[in-house]
Amino acid sequence: MDQAENLRILVRMQKDEQNLPAQKGKILGSTRIIAITSGKGGVGKTNITLNMALALAKENHKKVLVLDADFGTANIDIVMGIIPKYNISHMLYEDKTLEEVILNGPHGIKILPGVSGLASLTALTEVQKEKFFAQLEDYNKKYHLDYILIDTGAGLGTNVINFLLAADEIIVIVTPEPTSLSDAYAIIKVVNQYDPDMKVNIITNMVNGQIEADKVFNTINSVSEKFLDKTINYLGFIKYDKCMPSAVKQQKPLMLSYPNSETSLEILKLSNVIMNKPYNKKQTILSFFELAGKYFGWNND
Repeated sequence: MDQAENLRILVRMQKDEQNLPAQKGKILGSTRIIAITSGKGGVGKTNITLNMALALAKENHKKVLVLDADFGTANIDIVMGIIPKYNISHMLYEDKTLEEVILNGPHGIKILPGVSGLASLTALTEVQKEKFFAQLEDYNKKYHLDYILIDTGAGLGTNVINFLLAADEIIVIVTPEPTSLSDAYAIIKVVNQYDPDMKVNIITNMVNGQIEADKVFNTINSVSEKFLDKTINYLGFIKYDKCMPSAVKQQKPLMLSYPNSETSLEILKLSNVIMNKPYNKKQTILSFFELAGKYFGWNND
């Protein structure tokens, strides 16, 4: 079965599941699952994800879990300046619990560290999957998460696409670079091909100001409307700020190292936009992870 057929099966399952009554054991709370992605690396995706989580937690008192889902070059721990004792692979392949793996971050955010050098999670048995799902369910029952922010890898790998299709909505980070624009459009095109109803949001990053930000968004939106018949949502922009690379060098998130910087205030504004805009709850947490893995190599029992 090729990847395209896998994606078609995944989307059919999503649509079928939405029409079913709630199943016993599934989490029915209001936890909102947002996958944050980019067509190419180096556009600030991880920094935006982490700082947005901090803004939601610090200023709005939301309970946020950040999942580092970049299994090739996971780096949220590096941006945070921490060396996790365990990561997601220890829970999946060893006998560590979710509670043992999850890190307690600033202002109460929770971080599930990813693992570098693992191209795909292709060796999970049904027992491993069930254990993971059960622990995640129990964890959410205990902590009542408001948000799960998924920091995906860049590009169009299978791990990225399945997380995008399984989330409630996605945020694509795009910069003025032509390669960033074209690669971001490629992501929107693939997602739209398999799920035309997916809500796609855009954040423009590293722009000089409002005029350039609007130009970047209008370019990608006009192409999406013309060739995909899809209108995408504009959340806002983040200007280039020398404080960001400085914060990265310090291995301390911008919201903590430069809380009053212009970029920190812009990220706070974006978090408020996300928090206050209406959304459709598409998946329970449990079904999200089931869908994100079931047809992409997680069923090797």
